[in-house]
Amino acid sequence: MSAISLKEPFEIVQKIITIEKQNNLFDISVSIPVEISSKIENSKILNKVDNKTIDEKANDLMNDVDSIKSDTEKSTINENDPELEEKILVTCKGAGISLVSDDGHQLRNWEIPPQYSVITPAKCIIKSGRCYVYVIIHSDNDVTGSDKVIWFWKDRKKSLEGPQSTKKKAREFEKEIFSLELSPLLSKNIILINKDGSLLLVKANLKPVGDNFIGAKTKKKKNERRVIWSTLFSSSGSCVPTNFLPHPSLVVFTISMNKSEKNSTTFTSKHLFLSFTWINCDKLCCGFLGHYTLSEQGIKIVSNQPQYGYTVSSGVLKIFMITFNLIESNVDITISEIWKFEFDGLIPFMEKCFSTIQGELAIGFAPISDSYLALVGMQKTSASINKVLTIWDLRYGTLQAECVLGTLKQENPTDVVSYPSLFKFQLIVVPGSNLIISTLSESLPNNPNSFKLSTFICRYHYEPMTLLHALNRMKDSSAYLQLGSGYTRGFGITRFGIALDTKPKSTEHVPNEILNNIENNIKELQREEYKFLKFLFFKSHTTENIRERFQLFVKQKGVEAFESFLKKNDIDKEQYKKYLEYWKSNKKFSKKSKEMKTINIYEDDNDNPGIKDDDNQKWRDLWKEWEIKTYESRKYILNKEKVCEYLESGEAQRPELSYYFIQTVIEYCLSKNSDGTPNLNCWVPEVIQYFIQSKMMSNKFVKGGIIKALIEREAWDLVKIALYFMNDIPEDDLIHLLKCAISSQTKPFSIGSILRYLIAAPKNDNMMIWSLRQLTEDEVMTIMKILCGWIEKYDQTEFVKEVLSKKRELQPKTHECNNVASNLPEFHKLLEFLTLLLDAHFTTLIMDSKIHPLLSRLANRIACDVLIYESLESMRGCLESYHKYSKRNIFKKTENVRRGKSQSYMKDADLPEYSVELFTFDEDDILDSVEDEIQVEPEF
Repeated sequence: MSAISLKEPFEIVQKIITIEKQNNLFDISVSIPVEISSKIENSKILNKVDNKTIDEKANDLMNDVDSIKSDTEKSTINENDPELEEKILVTCKGAGISLVSDDGHQLRNWEIPPQYSVITPAKCIIKSGRCYVYVIIHSDNDVTGSDKVIWFWKDRKKSLEGPQSTKKKAREFEKEIFSLELSPLLSKNIILINKDGSLLLVKANLKPVGDNFIGAKTKKKKNERRVIWSTLFSSSGSCVPTNFLPHPSLVVFTISMNKSEKNSTTFTSKHLFLSFTWINCDKLCCGFLGHYTLSEQGIKIVSNQPQYGYTVSSGVLKIFMITFNLIESNVDITISEIWKFEFDGLIPFMEKCFSTIQGELAIGFAPISDSYLALVGMQKTSASINKVLTIWDLRYGTLQAECVLGTLKQENPTDVVSYPSLFKFQLIVVPGSNLIISTLSESLPNNPNSFKLSTFICRYHYEPMTLLHALNRMKDSSAYLQLGSGYTRGFGITRFGIALDTKPKSTEHVPNEILNNIENNIKELQREEYKFLKFLFFKSHTTENIRERFQLFVKQKGVEAFESFLKKNDIDKEQYKKYLEYWKSNKKFSKKSKEMKTINIYEDDNDNPGIKDDDNQKWRDLWKEWEIKTYESRKYILNKEKVCEYLESGEAQRPELSYYFIQTVIEYCLSKNSDGTPNLNCWVPEVIQYFIQSKMMSNKFVKGGIIKALIEREAWDLVKIALYFMNDIPEDDLIHLLKCAISSQTKPFSIGSILRYLIAAPKNDNMMIWSLRQLTEDEVMTIMKILCGWIEKYDQTEFVKEVLSKKRELQPKTHECNNVASNLPEFHKLLEFLTLLLDAHFTTLIMDSKIHPLLSRLANRIACDVLIYESLESMRGCLESYHKYSKRNIFKKTENVRRGKSQSYMKDADLPEYSVELFTFDEDDILDSVEDEIQVEPEF
């Protein structure tokens, strides 16, 4: 699976000054230019003269747009060419329209006089370096004040470099215009969406293509509707089935409401009218696709193909799925709700300076894909108000990324933070590259006509992520989702789960005694933990006092947990002492002995032969006596097993602590000063060591990771303990630790000791390869030297014997952590890490000549080992025959013993078994005389 990460944004600030009674006509205006190369235009002309059908031409055109554009860019490779940069179009009052690159550099500017106001964001289409800019203008000089005029700029030169001369035109239309839309599929035409819901196709010079409006319906004035939101998307790959419309086609989606509610500041309406209209891009013909009436009070809508979401007036974001079905030549539209977000804590829109503006929430959101949603809003805390950009995973409801765009701090710490005079957020997603955020706020409190327009450009990218890393992000999500205790309702952006003031329905059938016992137990635990936290936060203490108080608290909680264990299993202290002595004398309590003793309980289940069937009373008495003895023996054995397991697991020293208590104490010990440096007055390493060794702590408890927090405090011993006991340390943190160990000048340890723990730590190979790419050439060289030295040490015979002898010994668990540091990592783990390192830096190893001697040394070692194993390969055939016969012979012997047959040594005549006998002779005079008579002939 993958996740989204955000990079640091940069800000483009512009000051805006408006005239009186013009505030209600200003809107934040940021859009993405539509760029079309000349090769796409030529491909359209060529497709008109070949023998392909219209559908085949459209499909070829849509499939080749990206490839033609990439070929055009490759043909003129120039990194400094402004035509290859990503661009945004910023429209603002007083400064006009600006074309800005993704690094903040202004490429072009088109001025708008102060007496004119823009209605919607300006739109731009770039054809072979020539810009065509369109914007809807409202003029205060106009008596009617209608929005019927469009200004149009056209560049005279086909280049974005150097000074430009533009040609400006203005054209007035018959109906009031709500928005204008551009699309690469209609590079020579523009779509005008009127306020009454009708459409009009015009050419690039703003001359109408046809005389008739599309979708215009005559209604009475009191029932006339107006468009409140619109969007344009391609039918290919959308919620519209492919067999509904010809290819290529565009779909115009509008949402309307009754015009009688025009003065409503919250856009509240009993009904929202959804309308879909299609446009054939080849024939320039249009048609009505379908409509749907939604009974909901909506105030803001955002599109997400093929899903659509909107915010209702109660502050709830709903994600809907739109489905099209063809029933008897009619299009049926169904909408089903699939997601729901409650905005609990967002600061609402304040109508301080914009009393007549159509009401909006101070929030912006846009879908990045079908699974991720970008959201920007104001987060209120006790000390400040933050402009926060967040990205949410809609599948799991977790926070994927967070970025603070700005902070509004209070002047007096005792004052409550008030709502800022913020106007609006706008969020635009550039697929696969950037998020563009625009905010408009009051610049000068005493001047209602002075505003500050800030445009942030924030890059985002996808990176691989494991499921464990996704779960670890729940801590960051809980601050927004109002999970856990210690949070105040109204803080954050969204909130999931059941409200605290509601009681689950499942508890209605639970007896009150059980609920009361659970509630009293929880209150008792919280009361004791609250005493310690009060001691920790409300008084100033030395680290020695905190350590002593914590040890006393943990010891007391451990005694309570121990007493709870005895009470739960009905074991008194005298019996526990007997079980404890048994456990000390026999610590190698195996599962096999448990099974045998459990079976022995039921060995006497056969009927007693001394009992007759007609003697029922005697039989019952004996049965009860036997049942009591069996129950007591069974209970004794089971209790003994429970106590032994309890002592072996280490739970006897582990108290019952709540998640909130552990998290709070860890955050206190790892707190920082206002300048970002570690607060050593709260640093108690014994507390952190206790939580790590007790496995009560995970990496998600610490913001930024436990490894980075310990490195900042130079607690290298705790770093090794964390690597050994914690299983959820991210791979990026492991590499960060390795880089710090290599670059540290005054380190009380060796790089090899850290590398041993790192290799033995649990990790994901795919994620590790991604993280290993962060190492530099010198760091790779240092690690390679250490790994090659370890591999050569494994080849030494004496070291191999030492390793094998240590593996046979049973070592206590308390010394395992030290053994990892003193011994080398396991050989197969060593090779796996070396393989990942070579794979991640394959190009570096080839290009850097410094590492070549080390690689040659490693290659020679591998070639020597391969030669040895190839020599041993020649013995495989002989040894396999021997092992095959040996296994078969052992099986035969086992079968004969099981059947009670005597073993015959000559049964297998093909390969008999031989025995060797040793004879010894005493000294004999006869033999000595015979030896003296033997004559030995001389050798020639």
